[in-house]
Order: sequence, then structure tokens, then C-alpha cells
Amino acid sequence: MRFLKKFPFLILEIISWIFELFSFVLIIFGFSLSLGFGKEILLIKK
Repeated sequence: MRFLKKFPFLILEIISWIFELFSFVLIIFGFSLSLGFGKEILLIKK
């Protein structure tokens, strides 16, 4: 019975953890992508 009471909180915990991980991955992906674009622009200018 205790497990059933904790279960909704567990789901919320997992969802928030996945959301944090996803946003972290997006930030890293966006940063590397912008760096890649910067390098390509520098190569095109040369």
C-alpha cells in the first residue's frame, strides 16, 4: 500500500528527470550545432 501512495510521486520524479536530461541534451546539441555553423561560415569566408 505504501508503494501505491508513492507511485504518483515516482512518476513525477521520473518525468522531471527525463525533462531535465532532454533539455540538457538539447542545450549541448544546439551549442555544438552553432559551433559547427560558425566553423562552416569561417570556411566559406576563406
